[in-house]
Amino acid sequence: MSSGSPEPIECAGDRLSTPLTTDPKKARALRARTDDDDHPLLDNGKPVTLEDAAVRYDRKMRGEAANKRFGNSHAGKARKNYGRILEADRRLRPNMDDPHLVLISLRGSPCDENGEWLPVLDFLEKLNQSMDNVRRSLNYALQDHESEWCAVLAGNSYYATPHWHYLAWVDGEVDACDFSGVVDSHVRNSPVASEDRHPVEPTVVVASESDMQIEPQNQEDRRRGAVSPLARYVATQLPHINAGDRSEQQRQHGAAMWAYAGQSARLGGLSSSASAPPSPPEPDTSEPNSPGSNSREIEREKSDANSSFAFKKESQKAHADGGERSPGRKDGEPPPPG
Repeated sequence: MSSGSPEPIECAGDRLSTPLTTDPKKARALRARTDDDDHPLLDNGKPVTLEDAAVRYDRKMRGEAANKRFGNSHAGKARKNYGRILEADRRLRPNMDDPHLVLISLRGSPCDENGEWLPVLDFLEKLNQSMDNVRRSLNYALQDHESEWCAVLAGNSYYATPHWHYLAWVDGEVDACDFSGVVDSHVRNSPVASEDRHPVEPTVVVASESDMQIEPQNQEDRRRGAVSPLARYVATQLPHINAGDRSEQQRQHGAAMWAYAGQSARLGGLSSSASAPPSPPEPDTSEPNSPGSNSREIEREKSDANSSFAFKKESQKAHADGGERSPGRKDGEPPPPG
């Protein structure tokens, strides 16, 4: 499956020395949500750098890990969400006549207009400007199928640049081009997204059960049922999921999500009755790529997906992307049927 990825962007400056935000409103919001007892992300009322935030986040998470009864912690919530995604996969696929999984990964450039690193909270605001339209477009694309979906704000590899993974379980055959309107909604409505960095393939990956090797990976799988590799992959991208040693990227992304006021996971109608897994997934030990790896991240992650998900398809059907807006169509509004 070809990636269609452009050359990587190279951001200037030292990313780790960039403050979490330079926006006074976000700084005030951060002050309202932190205090001296919660490892504050402020020094003298100003947001700390990403490097300092990662150190404080790691200290906070180690404290949570030491208190096993602290179920409402960041790690506790992440473990519950991890279990919900895996249980949804176990529940949905066997009850579908023709189950397909769809993974849509939506990103943005982490560089500002001067080519320097954007503060992570400022970047998140720009990245998320498209998300309401994306969700409407996704629901539109799925309207003719029995389906459920979830979304995770990932960032556990490379430069810990946040990006969204949308995972849908669909009953019936679908193709990547069926979700071109979802990609188009993101490109049109997020100021950090661009069309050349979101080719429909591999931005959208579609797999049927026959495309994947779905086998038990642990005792929990043998007891409850095997989980598809796509579902497990998305679940392991949840922030705060690893209770043990974390990679630098996991600490940085976790710190950003600690400071972030919005949701880092949208599980919608997924069952909440699933128990948390007996142990968290193994830490992501992948090393960051060269500077400006936002687009290279697409190529690497999708390449990893093709191998670890054991796709048997060498390519998906090629379809024209009807990306032009119809007359009177608003940004983010899906194209009309047909």
